[in-house]
Amino acid sequence: MNFNEIASNHSTLTGSQVLDIRRLYNEGSNDTILADQFAVSRKAIYNIVNRNTWNNIPTPITVRGFKDYVVYPDGRVFSKATGDVISTITRTSGPAVRIRTSGGNRTTVPISSLVQKGFGIAA
Repeated sequence: MNFNEIASNHSTLTGSQVLDIRRLYNEGSNDTILADQFAVSRKAIYNIVNRNTWNNIPTPITVRGFKDYVVYPDGRVFSKATGDVISTITRTSGPAVRIRTSGGNRTTVPISSLVQKGFGIAA
């Protein structure tokens, strides 16, 4: 599922931007700053954060076995330790990330696998 394509004809935002707004708000950004940053009204930010609009976008989750990371439905993976998105690496099978398992071992995991495990949808 391509979250950049989930939008109405009247929307100025993409699904990925909606995910960013929710993440930044939860990290402490206020609605005025987010409204300026994304060129929308404060009311739009309020509605996005409170899921009055864009409620078709799933909430990012932690996938079992990878507790130190948050997986977004658009395929981005964030490290809880650094707060940064994990860089993807290119594999013949598609994009992947190099992360630690809950047991502490480093492994390369296809992004599609993380999204499938977490959301039951293809990345």
